[in-house]
Amino acid sequence: MMSGEQKTPVVFTGRTGEYFGIWIVNLLLSILTLGIYSAWAKVRRKKYFYQHTFIDGVAFDYHASPVAILKGRFLAFGLFVLYSISAEISPVLSGVFIIAFIIFLPWIIVRSLTFNARNSSYRGLRFDFKGRLWDAVLYYILLPILMVLTLGLLYPFISQRRNRFLAEGHRFGRSPFIAGFKVKDFYFAYLKALLLLVGLLLAAGLSIGLLNVNNTDAWAKESMQQAIVPLIFIYLLILTICGAFLRARLLNLVWSGTRVEHVGFSANLRSRDLVWLYATNLLLIVLSLGLLTPWAQIRTMRYHAERLSLVGETDFAHFVGEKKAEVKAAGEEIGEMFDVELALG
Repeated sequence: MMSGEQKTPVVFTGRTGEYFGIWIVNLLLSILTLGIYSAWAKVRRKKYFYQHTFIDGVAFDYHASPVAILKGRFLAFGLFVLYSISAEISPVLSGVFIIAFIIFLPWIIVRSLTFNARNSSYRGLRFDFKGRLWDAVLYYILLPILMVLTLGLLYPFISQRRNRFLAEGHRFGRSPFIAGFKVKDFYFAYLKALLLLVGLLLAAGLSIGLLNVNNTDAWAKESMQQAIVPLIFIYLLILTICGAFLRARLLNLVWSGTRVEHVGFSANLRSRDLVWLYATNLLLIVLSLGLLTPWAQIRTMRYHAERLSLVGETDFAHFVGEKKAEVKAAGEEIGEMFDVELALG
């Protein structure tokens, strides 16, 4: 990005008090209707976040039909029940189900991304997803198999290719997104995260060793038994720090290396901010028995918006769109039911 280029911030105006009302009603009605209302709850939740996210004074919007989501959710739930029953009947039958899921995974991914894109809009112009099915097969099935053979060394390459697939598959109207982030930058990010992980583990191990160096074996054994919970906490803290470091680096790489026509993006997430965000969100959600979930979601969205901006002249007048065919929600709901991760970074 050149120093003289115009930057337009992304602004999120959601408030915890407002969203809590939506969240608690969604939760109660979903319970009372045995999950049927969850489709309407999903649309209300997404609409709230979309309609409170602004660029240049104009908000996004979400258009999915709750009925379409409900149909997809019924299908996803039916498949989940069949899988659970097959696991009880026979390991072989369960294995067949898993293989079938893997075979259909690329279709689920493409359909889910297409459904979300076509039901999202900005300035009345719909997004779209045109990623190829073969690319999903390559990046989510074939390359992960090769990654095992390379003892994980291929993973940064796969991560870069997946992010490029997600970015370049999207369209704003008819205009494609272009991804310019490089494989070498992903390898550097993962290498730095690995070195940080090894360093923190060594530091923690050395500190524990020094505490026990002058003690008897019996005392050391007893103290280690008493320190199991603190040790688990330290281990989880180290993983959180390294995960936040890597996520900040990857999101900055992906967003700052993506553009759509003359408009680019700039992201400057900081690792220490994400560590504090993740740790305090988790702690307060647990202590509040889940009641502070809306606060954590609003807080997380606000931070990501504050750290993201558009680069260049935000003239959207020349972007044009076209009518998109309606996409069923089956792929989206199956992916959600079986926890298929499709986020950037």
